[in-house]
Amino acid sequence: MHPINDDANRKAAAWINTNWERPFAASVSILLIDETQIRTDFLIAVQGIANILPAVFGGAIKQGKNMLDYKRSGFIGFVGVLFIAAAPLAHAAFVVTLQQVGANVVATGNGTINTAGLTPDPSFFTGQTNEAVIDGADPYLTVGPTTATAVNVYDGISGSASFGSAIATAATSGSGDIVNMYYAARLEVPSGYVSGSALSDTDTWAGQTLSSLGVIPGTYIWGWGSGASADSFTLEVITTPEPASIALLGLGGASVLFRRRRA
Repeated sequence: MHPINDDANRKAAAWINTNWERPFAASVSILLIDETQIRTDFLIAVQGIANILPAVFGGAIKQGKNMLDYKRSGFIGFVGVLFIAAAPLAHAAFVVTLQQVGANVVATGNGTINTAGLTPDPSFFTGQTNEAVIDGADPYLTVGPTTATAVNVYDGISGSASFGSAIATAATSGSGDIVNMYYAARLEVPSGYVSGSALSDTDTWAGQTLSSLGVIPGTYIWGWGSGASADSFTLEVITTPEPASIALLGLGGASVLFRRRRA
């Protein structure tokens, strides 16, 4: 058995102990209702699961009654959860999730930005405006309003050189706080933004797909600062779970419920 000696492993063990003792379908339903919700405590837990799999499926963990029956019958469902939650964990202060929603592509941004590790641009800090647009090659991503909105411009970020091809496309609708990352070198925030304040926004590219926008699924990170001033902007381009993965989850969940009723 691998020692549970870090935060990720402890959270993994806590998640397993909690969820194996209640109907597995409840956990599955949370994941399918809102995929982005799993990028909090659940994904932190999943990060440590790999270190304790021998204990989970080797019969070493027991809680109350014999858990081996639950582990065997729930193996398929649990593996399905791991596949759904396989998107990389992003420890970032501001995260934008870009995904296909029906016939549209939707971006949702949430978090805060610590400007202490950034440098106000000497030429463009004030007097600039921007609006929601995406270009994977530059790279360039602005989320928030689709009309010209005043921003403050900072220098000093670095990270992913691109997240797709050169197809600059403006959002068809958008709202919330404007935030922009461009050329993997500069960051824009709302004019007058107070460091550490909450930011949120949403944008829609109607009638578009991830492919038509030229973006490549993955996690892209731009960071700045160090120590207490360290922070980052993360873009997560995610795809909808495949039908086969959803079916796998349902099969595993049903098997666990069946075993619990027979016990």
